[in-house]
Amino acid sequence: MIRWAWNVKGWEASDEEISALLSYLPTAEQAKIKAFRFPIDGHRSLMGQILARLALLAYIPDIERMTDLGIGRTPCGKPILINPSDRPDLAFNVSHHGDWVVVAAVAAEAECPTGVRLGVDVSEVAEPLPGECVDEFFESFQTYFTKAEWNYVNGEKPGRARMHRFHHLWCLKESYVKALGLGLSMDLDRISFSVDAEQPLAAHGVYAISLAVDGEVQNDFFFELCYLDQSHPVALCYERKCSLPKQQRETAPSQFTVLRWGGIKERISALGDSRFATAAAS
Repeated sequence: MIRWAWNVKGWEASDEEISALLSYLPTAEQAKIKAFRFPIDGHRSLMGQILARLALLAYIPDIERMTDLGIGRTPCGKPILINPSDRPDLAFNVSHHGDWVVVAAVAAEAECPTGVRLGVDVSEVAEPLPGECVDEFFESFQTYFTKAEWNYVNGEKPGRARMHRFHHLWCLKESYVKALGLGLSMDLDRISFSVDAEQPLAAHGVYAISLAVDGEVQNDFFFELCYLDQSHPVALCYERKCSLPKQQRETAPSQFTVLRWGGIKERISALGDSRFATAAAS
């Protein structure tokens, strides 16, 4: 499985390089990115799409150009691979928030030719708005969490630690809903996560996470929860069966690989498309 993370903070791409990256995307996607009010929002969206395409190409050796990939969306908005159409085994997902863009991709094993469901979500643990206390911030999310989840959030001492627990659950819920491909159509208070409060999170994630939907324990999905830095937890959700070789499913989850801009440029240049090499050299 590919788990990539890229930090947008301080990105020093030239205007020519950004234009070249945009040219790899369909016209409609380019327009959406250009419509962002703040450049950093457009940069996150742009790099999410570029990294998703690079991740998919890692599983499709007979396609060499990003422009030969076709990515569409389901009716609920989940991005899916539509070209090549003979690779239903491939799944990918993208998330970006705060300083980070994350991408996960996987090819299901041969016995699961219809693919595997996968979702990823990153969230920035930010302070409440000026003049708003933590409890007031939580109040606006009361209906999104179950009583057990609020007990987990409020079981920590007051302050920033409670915000971290809030974002643990938020990332997990988002990753699960994204894996299902349901968008905003599922009530989040139907989903209840249990996280081992005694086990500290680390770069390699934690295993002690369980899920119940409408009060029924769910065992079809596996969850990882880790930190990219001190302020950005990331959750990964994928089906237990078929998504990884058996020996990998029985070991600790892998951490996200942090990509650097120089390495990303090398990956793109290795595809042999002259437009980016020309832009990078200018």
